[in-house]
Amino acid sequence: MTAFIDPRSDRKASAAKFPPLTTSDPGTLTELHQLCRDGRLYDVERWIRAGRPLQVAQGITIKGRRLTSALEIALEARNHSLLLLLLCNGYDPNLEPRNPLDLAIRSRRWDLVDMLLDPKQALGDELHASAPEI
Repeated sequence: MTAFIDPRSDRKASAAKFPPLTTSDPGTLTELHQLCRDGRLYDVERWIRAGRPLQVAQGITIKGRRLTSALEIALEARNHSLLLLLLCNGYDPNLEPRNPLDLAIRSRRWDLVDMLLDPKQALGDELHASAPEI
């Protein structure tokens, strides 16, 4: 089992450093992408816990086809929880062929922009906002 950060409860996510979970075969990500499209967060969580790849290695392309990524799916769906889950568990937005900030800015989702820039801060803000007032 690989290290896993549960963004719902782990306030120490900023201490985690993961090697990128990449693959050179884009076909191995088809199931993950479908889980992301369907919004099946617990299944995505199981995928991550199993140590399966999250993204295509940098420089890998399919001739004549544009690759979609799990991060793009999360951003296009404006799925805050999926985005946080991916980023906290080693998804590297710097390996994306297109800048993910562009997508978040175009949709004017400043919360997603903030999360892409600093997922650990967004995690802290989310946990703080959901904490009951005393």
